[in-house]
Amino acid sequence: MTIATLDAPAPAAREPLLDKGLDAIRRAAQLSHEAKRLKTLATDAVEDGLHTAKRAAITAGRNAAEFSDDIAHEVKRKPFTAMAIVFASGMLLGMLAGWVGRRQRRPAVDRQ
Repeated sequence: MTIATLDAPAPAAREPLLDKGLDAIRRAAQLSHEAKRLKTLATDAVEDGLHTAKRAAITAGRNAAEFSDDIAHEVKRKPFTAMAIVFASGMLLGMLAGWVGRRQRRPAVDRQ
């Protein structure tokens, strides 16, 4: 009966293998650190975007309220001018709606 033996690699052959393993571990640690840093940067960018959007929405709301107050003030100051503007706007919108409606009802003309 023959006894099987395992040949251990020579000490010189083990060192490059050990170095490669340590390099792989260092590289994995570095990549993990980079991934965490990128996650933090992405989270910060999203939070900054949300903050900017909220601030813009608040500003838009304030501007709309101020515009509404200005319009109400002008209507109280010049009621006849306001009525004339509303009447003219209504007439223009009515004519535009009639023109668009008439164009849609017209049958297509075959041109040969």
